[in-house]
Amino acid sequence: MSQEDLSKEKSADKEDSVFLQGPQRKYLAADTLWKHRVGSLSYWDVLLTIAIIVGYAAIILKQKFVSFVPESLYEDESDLWEAMEYYRQGKFHLSPLGALGIQLYSLIPRCKPLIRMVSLAFASATLGILYLGERRAGISRILSLASVSGIGYLPLFQLQASQMCVEPLQWFFLSLVFYFWQSFTYYPQFGFRWTFHLILLSVSLGLSVSTKNLGFATWAWICALALLQFWNTIGDVKLSTCFVAKYAIFQVLLLTIIPTTIFVTSNTLMLSHWTQDSPEFSRFMSSNFKSFLRGPIEQPVGLNYGSVVTLRHLESLGGYLHSHNYTYETGSFEQQVTLTQEENDFDNEWIVEYKFPDEDKVMINKKIHDGDEIRLRHRTTGKLLRASQAKPPVSSEEYDMEISGTGDWSYPGDSDELWKIRIVNGPRHSIVKPLKSIIKLQNDGHPCELISHDIRLPNWGFNQQEVLCVDEAAESRTHFYFETAEPVIPGGEEYESFYCEKGQLRCTADLLIELWQRQFKYNYYEKNNQLISPYVPETWPFNLLGDNLSISIWIWGAVFPVVFAIYQALKLFNWNPYGPVADATLNSLLLDKVGTECTLGWFIHYNPFFRSPHLNLDVTLYIPALLLGQIVVAQVINALYKWNQWTLAVLVAYCAVVFYT
Repeated sequence: MSQEDLSKEKSADKEDSVFLQGPQRKYLAADTLWKHRVGSLSYWDVLLTIAIIVGYAAIILKQKFVSFVPESLYEDESDLWEAMEYYRQGKFHLSPLGALGIQLYSLIPRCKPLIRMVSLAFASATLGILYLGERRAGISRILSLASVSGIGYLPLFQLQASQMCVEPLQWFFLSLVFYFWQSFTYYPQFGFRWTFHLILLSVSLGLSVSTKNLGFATWAWICALALLQFWNTIGDVKLSTCFVAKYAIFQVLLLTIIPTTIFVTSNTLMLSHWTQDSPEFSRFMSSNFKSFLRGPIEQPVGLNYGSVVTLRHLESLGGYLHSHNYTYETGSFEQQVTLTQEENDFDNEWIVEYKFPDEDKVMINKKIHDGDEIRLRHRTTGKLLRASQAKPPVSSEEYDMEISGTGDWSYPGDSDELWKIRIVNGPRHSIVKPLKSIIKLQNDGHPCELISHDIRLPNWGFNQQEVLCVDEAAESRTHFYFETAEPVIPGGEEYESFYCEKGQLRCTADLLIELWQRQFKYNYYEKNNQLISPYVPETWPFNLLGDNLSISIWIWGAVFPVVFAIYQALKLFNWNPYGPVADATLNSLLLDKVGTECTLGWFIHYNPFFRSPHLNLDVTLYIPALLLGQIVVAQVINALYKWNQWTLAVLVAYCAVVFYT
């Protein structure tokens, strides 16, 4: 756009008022942008988009060609490469990455330089689509070019663009979401192009949430914008109630059904692709999920006295009840009892004994029922599971009691070592069934129940999960089940196969829900446990990497959204709902619309990391929020330029000074 065109646009903007006079008050028409042709694209914009995509890819490939060539992996590439290798072999895998990203990258031949070039293609396409989105948002051609050029100039953007990772793919889907949203709000309601772009917007959201968990923030952002758009739509007095209702229902259906369908489909395809078990990952899954990977599990119909068993905590990731020949350094100083993530560890095995030691042999192979009292003897060390008045090593509330291993093979135990079994998911006095019966263990000597939680022991406890006995414990933390049971006399014992019997649809739903839950917990509780990044989210907006221009661009991406949010808050504070509607121009309308949308997007894509359950967060996770922050920068400068042309001159002078100093 030439200087003369910009001046004409500015003059026209001063003259035109976007509010129309209604019967009782002024109102804003729902199709205002369409009527004023704000955001219309030309062939020049399409050509420039292609030039941006091709030009940026060529520049980065020329400047960083050496970084594309190595067959070895960079540090940030290991997660995606590992996930791709497991996927290609059809082996089960837990990954912090979404299913779609792994599936798409796995389609590429097993060539690291080629995969890095694909990442560069996605990063370049991100800049091209962002340019189109900014033009659709009414930002001038010059400022749109400057905005995407500034993003592409950032060292972290270039680094991620030249590596094998899913971040560029996520940026690409985010840019599509932004462009389709701007197009959706530009076209008249229920027209073909309006419907078409709403469908494409919904598809882009589905692709985004299926690539990385941050895609859910993008989904939440668009849902919030849809609510704001609906609020503005009902202000158009010419629209009937029936029209507004159809408008709302149509949006809600498409923005929920299509993304959900894509997300579930991509994960279901991933689930069906796993044909081999990976014990290093399946040990974190429930017995139901293991039966899906390994086939039906054979177990006795009921639990017998004398059986060698393993117990699992239902709420924990691995959760295998464990003891080993190391003692606590506080409390009773007896043998440690913990939960471990290791599945095939001999120290996970316990022997179920009858409550009266002198009748042990008589009760061998007799069934155990709800309400029966048992003793649990550690098979490796011979010690009995005990609850005592001693305080646990980490938890120190009044009601917390220590769990330990006590005595030896000859020790018969007393009330502290006696445990009553209560079945949670079955009738009273029913038989305890391995794998099927969810149980609680109540101590006879103390009014407490065996529980565990996510708190880990210190290094002397090998960072395993703390086990304790608590009075009136949270119900879910008391739930255990017997995963394996080996009868003393297997002959004549009746066995049954354990597998999901709920029907294919319900079984698939259960597997997917467990997969999402376990992946999320594995990421923070196991994979990133005790890892701390040098970059904390509070410092991300002030990342001082690169030259002065890069630092300025990066910081602007946070400063402008914050300042704009303060500006909008002051306007809201001074708003009088009973006064006359203040007049507005296209310039101010676009500033409020796009500025509010992208400021909200910046916050929604940045805020989740403050609530992260782990601290191993890399600063590159901030880039999606930064992209939206840069659009706020472009829109604010665009509005200031239309208000005063000297704004652009000041900006150019500032950039020149920063670049050459």
